[in-house]
Amino acid sequence: MKPQIAEPQIGFWYRSEVGDGHSCDPQGEGGPGTGVLSAAGIPVEFVPLIQKAGTPCPAYPAPVLTADTQQESGFKPHGANGSNASGYTQFIPETWDKYGRDTTGKGYADTNNFSDAVDA
Repeated sequence: MKPQIAEPQIGFWYRSEVGDGHSCDPQGEGGPGTGVLSAAGIPVEFVPLIQKAGTPCPAYPAPVLTADTQQESGFKPHGANGSNASGYTQFIPETWDKYGRDTTGKGYADTNNFSDAVDA
C-alpha cells in the first residue's frame, strides 16, 4: 500500500489589534517562528530589546524579530530602499504612522531607534 502524504497546510497569518494598540497574530502559539533566540550575530545591546519586543505576541517571537531585522537592515540604522522604507526594520511611512511608537520617552517614534523599530 502506498503511504499517504498529507498536503501542505497553507494558511494566512493575520494581525488584529491588541489592548495596547499594537497588533498580534492570535494564531501564533505553536505557529511559525517558535523557538529560542540565539544571540550569535546580534549586537549585544539589542538582545534584551528583541526579547522584550518578542514577548507579547507568540507569532512574532524574538527569533522571528531577529531574522526580520537581519534581513531588512543587517542591524544597521538609516537603511532605505526603493520602496521608501527606512530604519532598522524597513517600515514604509504609512505603516510606521500606524504601528510606530516611542518606546524610550524621547517624544517621537523613530525608525532609526532600535527599540522603537523592533517594538513596532
